Amino acid sequence: MISQNQDLKYLIGALSEIESVLFEEGETEMNMNLTPEQVIDFGKKLGDVWLAGLTPQERIAGLKPSEVLSNFKPSDRLAGLNQAEIEDDLKQLKKQAH
Repeated sequence: MISQNQDLKYLIGALSEIESVLFEEGETEMNMNLTPEQVIDFGKKLGDVWLAGLTPQERIAGLKPSEVLSNFKPSDRLAGLNQAEIEDDLKQLKKQAH
């Protein structure tokens, strides 16, 4: 769960992004003529602020293992497993294939 400190960090980051979009550098009046590109960039920056505060588990919550693992090379998927575990899994896969 996200802490109140983390929520405050998100709020401050979001407000900073809002300010950068609504005020040109050195200007004191709001610029409400936003282009579609500015709106998209703003949304991406807010997303980055939000994602930066999440744990890896929170980032992948709701995804299927295959959706996560497809982003890694096979050698990276096996990292941390010992040879016996890998061989046992291969035996199980071969049994299932027959």
